[in-house]
Amino acid sequence: MVENTSNIKKHTCPTCGGQLIVNEVRKMYECPFCGVTFDYEYFREDDVLERASRAIRAGEFQSAKDAYEFMLAKEPSNFEALRGMILVYAGARSTAEFADPKKLKTKNTPAVDEKIQYAIEHCLPEHQSYFSKMKELFDAADVYEEGLNTNKDLRSDQKREYSEMQRMEDKKGELFFHVNDPQDPAADMIKIHPRSIAGMLIGLYVFYAIFVLLIFGAMKNPYTKTTSEKTRST
Repeated sequence: MVENTSNIKKHTCPTCGGQLIVNEVRKMYECPFCGVTFDYEYFREDDVLERASRAIRAGEFQSAKDAYEFMLAKEPSNFEALRGMILVYAGARSTAEFADPKKLKTKNTPAVDEKIQYAIEHCLPEHQSYFSKMKELFDAADVYEEGLNTNKDLRSDQKREYSEMQRMEDKKGELFFHVNDPQDPAADMIKIHPRSIAGMLIGLYVFYAIFVLLIFGAMKNPYTKTTSEKTRST
């Protein structure tokens, strides 16, 4: 029991930070504050990272998070734990998922940025370049997403413009001038298509041109001119 007491003094709950107690019956550590329990083996430091790694590969992110937080409480600059926390908050099972920009942009959140910055500030000097490169990678994902959004907006604008042009083209044959009878509003509306007006104007123009040509021809016709002079002399 003395051995357990000495052990428990250095173990705190990674969930709430409370001091754990030993449950001799269940052979487990228990947190009297939040109720979380841990196997004895959980706190053997040489096994914590391995269990965390297995948990994260299985997609059990909360279990992995608890293990990494426990390790960081004991060793704040632990490389595997710092990297593991980034994976946990990104919802990624390995850093290989960061290689695809399409996947990376869905994993990039303020919480992930915060964990990367924490890793840069707390890691050993020889690991700073690694986490700095990871930060650059996630920053590039932001630029990639902004580019996608801009491209999407441009495509949306083009689609709207095309739709408007198509709508105008479809409506072109349906344009009418609507004329109501002011004295009888109940009378049927007269609808005149612009092409009809254009046809009427062209017809009038042709008729006028023919009329002018006939008059001009009559004036130049010698027979018509002689007849006209005889008429005036009589």
